[in-house]
Amino acid sequence: MNNFQIFETGKSIEDFIGHEEGVSFNFNEAGAIMIIFFDNPTPDEIDQFKSGKRFEMRMIELSGIIMITVKIGDLNWMDAPYTPHLNKEKAVFSDIMVGTGYVLTLMLVNGQNGKIEHLRTISMSEKFSRTLKKNAEDNLKNDFDINTYYLNLNSIFSKYQTKDIVKMSTDYFKIS
Repeated sequence: MNNFQIFETGKSIEDFIGHEEGVSFNFNEAGAIMIIFFDNPTPDEIDQFKSGKRFEMRMIELSGIIMITVKIGDLNWMDAPYTPHLNKEKAVFSDIMVGTGYVLTLMLVNGQNGKIEHLRTISMSEKFSRTLKKNAEDNLKNDFDINTYYLNLNSIFSKYQTKDIVKMSTDYFKIS
């Protein structure tokens, strides 16, 4: 039996209180989850997460790290490095049925008080989901060393800005 935490808009999560700004990407049996931490988001920033607003996600693998970038509404591009080796739970990449993709839970969190400001569920494209699954499963076949991971991550960020990673990414899906 899994102990999934229930997330609700307006609920404060103790582990999220005081979290620095940034993006976290993870994968579990329910699908992908992307948590975006803003330091006291404005009403306009919260509004950008609503259904009907632009959403684009891109992906590329650099130095053995899956780099995921996301554009939400009118906000700037954001990046989330990902390796299934660091999943909180064992990554389970279920088979993808024709015409469907993985479910992405997108969450905006106020890092000051841990409050979930907005939740949005998005269905990723079949092609993007298949590429994510392949990249993640290939990644899991390789030995993992946390120190090498952080060295590679630092190297990526010293060479590239988020906008450069976006331009290099060939795998993407978007909702206009």
